[in-house]
Amino acid sequence: MIVEIDRKSYEVIKEFNLADIYDDYYQDMIDWTHVNAIQYDKEEKTVMISSRNIHAITKVNWETGELLWILSDPSFWEKTKMKDKLLKPEGEIQWFYQQHSVVYIQEDIGEPLPKGQRRIMLFDNHWAKRRQAASYDHDPNSFVDIFIIDEKKKTVRQEYQFPCPKSKIRSNGIYVKEKNRLFSMEGSLEPAIDGSLGMVNEYDFETKELINQYSVETGFFSAYDFEPNYEDLGTPLPINSNYLFGSLYEPVKLKKLDREISEKPMKEKLVKYILREDILFVRAKDHCLRHIYFCGKEHIYDKDFTQTNQTNKVFIDANYAVLTPLHHLLPDHYELCIDYEGTIYRTQQWIEISC
Repeated sequence: MIVEIDRKSYEVIKEFNLADIYDDYYQDMIDWTHVNAIQYDKEEKTVMISSRNIHAITKVNWETGELLWILSDPSFWEKTKMKDKLLKPEGEIQWFYQQHSVVYIQEDIGEPLPKGQRRIMLFDNHWAKRRQAASYDHDPNSFVDIFIIDEKKKTVRQEYQFPCPKSKIRSNGIYVKEKNRLFSMEGSLEPAIDGSLGMVNEYDFETKELINQYSVETGFFSAYDFEPNYEDLGTPLPINSNYLFGSLYEPVKLKKLDREISEKPMKEKLVKYILREDILFVRAKDHCLRHIYFCGKEHIYDKDFTQTNQTNKVFIDANYAVLTPLHHLLPDHYELCIDYEGTIYRTQQWIEISC
């Protein structure tokens, strides 16, 4: 789903469901499309969309919802009803798989393009673990690709391709015309290189010679050129006390706790606690934390997290923080008791609400 939101009123202006423009051939899992990039063209009133899990770039008329074209390996779509929307390849193309960060290149590279042609750049992760493709060639590299699309003829050709270290997810490319450079930003190296998960490579655009290379130990999502506006940075920020929008579900007051609390201590490494102003963050393995009980001398509250379910085993070992607002708890000295996978443990973590 792509949602257009008014940035002043926060109202939803428009919703666009990609399931409405595709047949159901690849709608066979929860995250069947996985949109990871969009670019809106305000003059054309169109949106270009990167759908990672179907190895496709699509362009849509935002006013009418019409699917204008699909950029993808045609063999991947042979058994679908979408074949007539595919751009026809001109010349040899090494197709992309589970790509990220599609953008228009606004600058001319060499001679200006004829009217009706557009140049786009994307980061080809060249990875097909989430969605298998018979044409996937198992190339050990990722790539920054530049394509020229003729929107009148509905054709595409691969103009440039820059091989770079394999990055299985995230990542992007940047073209800098005035310096004749191309940057590849590998955000999630596979395998890690010298213990680093991220990398930035600077290439001479014409010769493809590697000029500089920087490693980032922790990895990243994507990288951008930083051009600070010192005048703006020197302007004091307005202080707004009402900086929280929306609300969190509040814990419910109980008459008593009808469940038995285990005498066994809870393993310290299973759960972590952070208090930020009047919001309690409790971090645990995905969907293992079912309730947080605030057990005071006079009052008991329950924050219930059982209304959601684990639906994707990909995240089963991930750790997340769940949030509980504390501002309406009555004054008391509360011990946190955690329902972890059906067993309630005392934590010896205390919160004092004084007023």
